[in-house]
Amino acid sequence: MKKKNQELEKFKFVLDYKIQELKKQIEPRENDIKAMKDQIQEVCALCSTHKCCNSSFCLLVMLTYDILCQSSPTQVSYLSEFTRCKL
Repeated sequence: MKKKNQELEKFKFVLDYKIQELKKQIEPRENDIKAMKDQIQEVCALCSTHKCCNSSFCLLVMLTYDILCQSSPTQVSYLSEFTRCKL
């Protein structure tokens, strides 16, 4: 019985050591994953800002084009290759 307990203690020690080693491997990866998730959130926020600015710019271009068409039809011929922005 005593020998069995010693054997189990050794086995427990080995398993505890393996668990510690695996935790040492996992921790840096988890830190990298967290940093990448933070970076993704920053890029998404930046993308959202640019999308909003782009939509505003396209609307401004469309309004300017409409005003130009109404005010001076002769100048519209210079814009024949101009295409409207799609929101």
